[in-house]
Amino acid sequence: MTHFFDRRDLWGNRYNVWIVAAMAFVAPLCLWSIRQIHPENDGEIRLPSGDAEQLKLEWTHRLFPVNDRVLLTWNGSSINDLRMVRLAEELAGKKDERGTKRGGSPYVVSAIEPRSVLDEMQRNGIAPQEAVRRLEGTMVGSGPLRLRLTEASRSALRKTKRELQTAMLAKFGMDVEIVEAAPDLMSVASIPVPAVDGANPGESSPPAVLSAEGKLIENQTGEHDLELTWKGMCLGNESTIDIARWLTEHVPQRGDDQPLVERAFFVPGSPAALTIELSEAGMADKTETVAVIRAACHRVGIPGESVHMVGNAVSAAALTESVSKVGWNSAHPLLQIHLRSALLASGLIAIVLAYGLLLNVKLATIVSGVSLFAVYCMAAFVPMTSGSNNLGLIVLPTLVLVVTMSGAFQVVNYWLHASSNDDTKAIVETARASWVPSFQSFLMLAIGPISLCLSALEPVRHFGITATIGLTVSLLMMMFGLPSIVQMWKGKTAQERDPAAWQFFGKLFCRRSGLQSAITFVICLGICLGAIGMRIDLKSLRYFPERAQIVRD
Repeated sequence: MTHFFDRRDLWGNRYNVWIVAAMAFVAPLCLWSIRQIHPENDGEIRLPSGDAEQLKLEWTHRLFPVNDRVLLTWNGSSINDLRMVRLAEELAGKKDERGTKRGGSPYVVSAIEPRSVLDEMQRNGIAPQEAVRRLEGTMVGSGPLRLRLTEASRSALRKTKRELQTAMLAKFGMDVEIVEAAPDLMSVASIPVPAVDGANPGESSPPAVLSAEGKLIENQTGEHDLELTWKGMCLGNESTIDIARWLTEHVPQRGDDQPLVERAFFVPGSPAALTIELSEAGMADKTETVAVIRAACHRVGIPGESVHMVGNAVSAAALTESVSKVGWNSAHPLLQIHLRSALLASGLIAIVLAYGLLLNVKLATIVSGVSLFAVYCMAAFVPMTSGSNNLGLIVLPTLVLVVTMSGAFQVVNYWLHASSNDDTKAIVETARASWVPSFQSFLMLAIGPISLCLSALEPVRHFGITATIGLTVSLLMMMFGLPSIVQMWKGKTAQERDPAAWQFFGKLFCRRSGLQSAITFVICLGICLGAIGMRIDLKSLRYFPERAQIVRD
């Protein structure tokens, strides 16, 4: 029976011409499909719609609707920072005399700032200091631990700072930051009083003073001499309570048997946070929502580098941005190609290796072109499977490129060997010799992605479907695409290369097969034992390094 690559159509053309024409035909269609891809990362793994736990969650949300919220603050913010009020109006709008909302963003339902909550609490009979105490840890920060020094230590302030830092490093093993008292405590932490009957608000109430346990201290001013902070400090935390107690009891070796610190307390009021409730439009386009919020901050005079935001929308936007930067990050120069585009860098490395190993420009170009075309076609199927380029799918281009290129190397070497014996039958012999190993390799590689197609989790299933399609395209390129292009190549037949180095490695691996098997088994066993300690973590913050802005926020 005539082989596929020996057959001709009615016009005398070999079938390889039609395969190459089909590749050229689908190329613009793939480009149109790729343009439909949009980056999207929710940062959450949702259970299937029929899952019992998911049904309970949906039922709860129907009874108690919950919208995504963003918590926003910035360096130097406080309950008396009027930019907080202006930002809330920029995002949520302001009601006119008729109660109609004017201005605002369609991505935001409401923006609640601490002053409005404090006003509401005081109108309902809650004392100003108690109202601040209740808001501490949610919309109002506790600020640094404030120290009121004894008279003796106050007279030698610099020496006292050094002694406290040294003593805390020796006692608790932590580096602390100690600065002198801020002169504007009242302007930062004084509590605004609501207006009565439309009149202008009166004088502000004195700040709330809280103990390290978080209890309100009556009849005590916020006068202090030093402010102390350390990583992980939190009002009411056991370690914070221990440190505050130790500070008031610590007696240095001065000879006067007097402690350095008279009182240690907190004065909440700075930083302050704005809570922003997102609309359906805001939850649908999280990246644009975060951009709108940042633009509003800029309009009210808040420096962009000082803004800190947290929330599901912020995490999703940060993930989307990070995934996009894997493909192209304009923040880095072109000379740093590994930082500019990780995908492009891996592709360039593979192409350089192809030229270096084959030492034949035409063959290396064909291998590289076929491999890149397989990646191109795989990407075109993304809109049909998931529609978005998420954190999982970003690894597939490199996977398909490497798999296709390794298979193409194998097919090319078959062709070089066959053409050295009979150039006229080289393609047919190559196709016959490479079909079985190529299909076996595809089958072994595809077992994993095919099994993922059965997953109940949507992102995992989309990854499995797309990976299976990519490997299938890779197989078609190795079995039909590459031989068809090589058959159309009318250049001089390349000679099979059999360097002495490869002969040496071949003979080396043929010796002591039992020892090599034993070593391989031990390595695999070690990997399996290491996998026992694997832990599953789906928190989106775990995807980022510690230095990332979203983690610091």
